[in-house]
Amino acid sequence: QEGVDLIKSYQAQGILVTLVGGIIDQAQELGLKMGYNLRIVPLGKDVTSVIHVVSVALRAALIFGNVTPGDAASLLSYTAERVPAFVNAFKPVDDVVLAAGAGAIKLGFPVISNETENIEEVPGALIACPDVADFNKVSLEARNIKIKITKVDIPVAFASAFEGEIIRRKDMRVEFDGSRVDCVELVQTKAMDEVEDHKITVVGPEIDTFEPGSKHSLAYLVEVAGKKIVKIQDYESLTETDLLSGRSTPIVLPQSNVVRYVFEDSSWLAIRPSGTEPKCKFYVEVVQKEPRDIKKRVDLIFDSLKRQLHL
Repeated sequence: QEGVDLIKSYQAQGILVTLVGGIIDQAQELGLKMGYNLRIVPLGKDVTSVIHVVSVALRAALIFGNVTPGDAASLLSYTAERVPAFVNAFKPVDDVVLAAGAGAIKLGFPVISNETENIEEVPGALIACPDVADFNKVSLEARNIKIKITKVDIPVAFASAFEGEIIRRKDMRVEFDGSRVDCVELVQTKAMDEVEDHKITVVGPEIDTFEPGSKHSLAYLVEVAGKKIVKIQDYESLTETDLLSGRSTPIVLPQSNVVRYVFEDSSWLAIRPSGTEPKCKFYVEVVQKEPRDIKKRVDLIFDSLKRQLHL
C-alpha cells in the first residue's frame, strides 16, 4: 500500500512513473490502473528491465541534446543536467538492484532507498530514507524538482494523467452532462477590480445530497478580467485569425513553429518550442502609457502562465 500511495503521489504531480520488479504485481493486486495514458508504465518483473528507462534517457540526449553518438562525456553530462529522473528502490536491495542503481547514479539519477543495512550513503547520489512516505519529498529535493500544484479537497485522485479517461457508469456517483440534461456556460468580462483570482463559489446543494447515479443540470458563470485576445497568428499554418470578425487571412512569412496571441491594445504573447531542448519559450511585448506599468503588466502575464502550467 505504501508503494501504491507513492506512485499515486507522483501521478498527481504529473510525473511519469516506470515500474520494475515485484511492485508491479503488488500494485495491480491493490487495483492500481496502469498504462502510458495514465503515466504509470510497467516495464518488466525482472530488475534488468530498467534498461528500457536508460534507453529513453540516452535517446533524449541524442535527440534533444544533439549529442554525438559515442561522446560519452557529453551524454552523461546531458542526462545528469537535463533529464530530471531519479530511482526509488524498495528493500531488500540485492547485488543486481545495487548494480542497476550504480548505473543510474552514473547517469546522474539519485537513488533513494529504505534499505539501511550494508549500504553506505553517498550525498546527492545514494540516499537512505527509512520511511517510504518521505520518498516523494526526498526524491524531488535530491533532483531539485519544484512542483506547484493546487490541492483540491476531493475524495478522488485527479491529475492531467487522467485526461480523456473513460468513467464507467458503475463508478459514477452524480452526472452533469449537457447531452442528457440542460447545461449552460456564460462567460462575462469584468474590470480588474471586480474579480478575485481563482475564487470559486458553489451555489446549490452539496454533491453528497444527490441521489447516487442521478443526472442534473449545471450552470457555469465565469467572470474574467484583463485585455481581450483579438488575433491568433499561427506561423506553422501561416494563418491569422481575427477573433472579432471570425475571418482568417494568410501570413506571408517563412513557416515556423510559433503561435502569437495579439491583445486588443496591440500587446502580444508568443510561444514556440526550443529547437535544441525539450522546453517551450515564451515571448511578450506590452503596450502601456506609463513606463512604470510595463513590468507590472509583464509580471501579470507570466504569473498567470505559471499558474496555468503549475510552475
